[in-house]
Amino acid sequence: MSLLHDLIIANDFTTLRDLLRAGVNPNTADERGKTPLHIAVCKKGENIQEFEHNLQVVRELIYFGADVNRTDNFGDTPLHFAVCFRNYKMMEILLKCNAGIDIQNRQGNTAMHYAIDNCKLLHLAIPTKIPGDGKHTDLKAVKLLMNYHADINLSNSLSETPLICAVKVPNLQIVQALLEGGALHSLSDFRGNGPLHYSLDRTQIHTKIVNELLRYGSNHASKNKRSQSPVDVYLKRLHNASPTEQEKAGYLFKLFVFRKNNFNITQSVYEIHS
Repeated sequence: MSLLHDLIIANDFTTLRDLLRAGVNPNTADERGKTPLHIAVCKKGENIQEFEHNLQVVRELIYFGADVNRTDNFGDTPLHFAVCFRNYKMMEILLKCNAGIDIQNRQGNTAMHYAIDNCKLLHLAIPTKIPGDGKHTDLKAVKLLMNYHADINLSNSLSETPLICAVKVPNLQIVQALLEGGALHSLSDFRGNGPLHYSLDRTQIHTKIVNELLRYGSNHASKNKRSQSPVDVYLKRLHNASPTEQEKAGYLFKLFVFRKNNFNITQSVYEIHS
């Protein structure tokens, strides 16, 4: 870890600025490949004064040549970090300074993937904490990235699109925002499972998410690499489903039947309970 890293952690802005003005390299990386900018974008501060101080540190680093697209050993950019820490002001500063919004790390995750599920950044190791409010998804971060024209259909190394991630979380508002923004519900992951497969492969079904996917044209008969359709996956789940989930089944199968008038599905339901 360089002196600049230490000064940022210690909130010593005066010495940091003096060194930057003296020509110290702002892109020196630590043993994990993290630059001072990676560290700075994660700091929010305990109060408004500290928060504004941290914003200014980021501006100064960029002004003196910090690379906004420098990746660490895991392929994460400062924007990945800012998104993970739900630091919206930092995100905007980086994006206005031409941060690569669609840069993928070694797992293929973009900033959008982290906006939907910041638990994906499990390798993060810096002296601050990820926000711990119990919510790993963030509609505000998703919409901010969409406003800057993030590619919402880029898939990671598991072929997971942001929409698949949002369904798996699950988060209805983000699913709706992505679909409204043009997310492709037909894209599948490396197992051949699409968003509808994952929406129905749960012990507790989020019926509104299923309804949204169907409303935008998801095909309940599409097959994954095991030749299973979303309905096949759901039928297996129903074998050991709770009474509450079995009650949902009636509503869900009406959606399937009315969408394609596929009465064979209804027949399958009766076979389960016979």
